[in-house]
Amino acid sequence: MPVPDFAGVARHLVDIARNGIEGFDLVFFCPEGELAEHLRTLDVDVRVGKFGPDFGFVSSCKALQAIISEVKPDLVHTHLAYADVIGVVVVNALKLLRRVGRASVAPQLISTEHGIAVDDLVYHGTKAKSVLMENVHRVRLWFTDGKIAVSQFNAVQMKRKWGARGVTVIPNGVDLDVVTQKVADARVAGEPGILRVVSMARLAPEKKIDVLIDAFALALKSNSALTLEIAGKGGCIDELQEQVENLKIGDSVNFSGFSDPFEVMGRNDLLVQLSIAENNSYTLLEAKAGGLQVIATAMGGNPEQLEDAEMVPALTAMNRQEIVESAAQKILEVASGKKLGSSDFSWSTTTEMTQRIAQKYTEVL
Repeated sequence: MPVPDFAGVARHLVDIARNGIEGFDLVFFCPEGELAEHLRTLDVDVRVGKFGPDFGFVSSCKALQAIISEVKPDLVHTHLAYADVIGVVVVNALKLLRRVGRASVAPQLISTEHGIAVDDLVYHGTKAKSVLMENVHRVRLWFTDGKIAVSQFNAVQMKRKWGARGVTVIPNGVDLDVVTQKVADARVAGEPGILRVVSMARLAPEKKIDVLIDAFALALKSNSALTLEIAGKGGCIDELQEQVENLKIGDSVNFSGFSDPFEVMGRNDLLVQLSIAENNSYTLLEAKAGGLQVIATAMGGNPEQLEDAEMVPALTAMNRQEIVESAAQKILEVASGKKLGSSDFSWSTTTEMTQRIAQKYTEVL
């Protein structure tokens, strides 16, 4: 894992750490930070090094090569694009060296695709960089022994954009009974007649919290009995706070920063997530398990999780106002007592997820 933050993909690794992968000894490798600290509390083997975009290509390659030499793994499993690219370079270099008798360890390589947008500009910013990275991913998948996607949407996009073959879809697992109990334990009753809306996401451009703020402000014009909590941290906070101030809705909006997600869900009623790129959202899954109503864009893996009534159209550069109006209308519907989705929600568990990963490991070996 090439980043130290405790975000969605880190949560995936923590679930793997809690469950283990039957038949395999696991070593977690990442930069020092929140993820490493959290993994240590689970009493798993955690190694840290100068690995990831903060340290650069050469240092990351050296760090991964060093940990492979130390651990001598049968498999290297990379998460997120930076690690995927470094993994392909290092592992395949070792395979070549082993053929000529200059390396004793040459593991197989597996990659999990956690996030891929329909529009590459979402993550890469420019057309030139988008084309470059499309070709990089296409080539690195030629030399990747096992490919996993966390949603069917990801698998389709991997094939369409990068020509990927043999992709196994293994959704993120969620232990619904555990989440339900944790949210229930944290449940705080609200004021009668007040609908408490929440966003739980990084304050990043692709999360489009600015669209939610506009939708909330529009709904507030028709129903003042609404509050909005924006839970999360990120680089967009100043502009989002300025937007709230300019709309003069500060009395109804609270920026709470990063908080325990179960406590956040426990004090709210409706989660809204209007991302322009989404794949297999833990936030949506846990909100559903916790009994919250949800509204999300019909983007990425969301249609694999949600019912039609819980979604607004996929957000594009051309339909922003349509999404604002549609989300505002759904917020008002929930405020009036309407139930958008059924309460009968099921999903694969974290144990089922790790069992399927074990099957993939065995298949690749």
